[in-house]
Amino acid sequence: PQITFEANKSYYIDTSSVIDNKGNPNGNSIQKLDFSNASGAIVYVYDNMWTKLQSISGPTAEGAVPVTVIIVNTSESVLNVNTYGRVRILAESDLTFSGSSKKGKFMAMTNGNMILQGQAISNAFICADGNVLVSGGSFTGQIMAKGTVTMVGLAATLDNTISQDTSFWLKEWELSS
Repeated sequence: PQITFEANKSYYIDTSSVIDNKGNPNGNSIQKLDFSNASGAIVYVYDNMWTKLQSISGPTAEGAVPVTVIIVNTSESVLNVNTYGRVRILAESDLTFSGSSKKGKFMAMTNGNMILQGQAISNAFICADGNVLVSGGSFTGQIMAKGTVTMVGLAATLDNTISQDTSFWLKEWELSS
């Protein structure tokens, strides 16, 4: 069934929350999460369900608060998810994006290492507490890491498009007076 997501609400995805039309748990993929009209929504993803995500659409209006997807993981998570519009993904541990496209403005942050491979990424802000590897596609954006940043086999243009877009800032970044 189509779910209508609302702005500034929180949602949770785990193995018990994805069901088929008969009410049974559905272990298949989650074809599309459409948050295009849900500015500021937050989605918590548990139980390895990030492997089931295929597409996430965030709001597209300039200045709209992006949809925030929080991957609750304790070991590496591999995502093959296409993103559209304004999307930010946060993870507790290592995060790998493989073979998917990022269209619109995209932010990804992790407390571990991050790998982005085999995809074209533009308008991005990538941040890792560990190392960052970007390979096999083109990249436009900004990368920050406590460890090393490695860029292999791609055309790269570094800019600050996302860090200058205050709608992407997390509340913790705001300066207090």
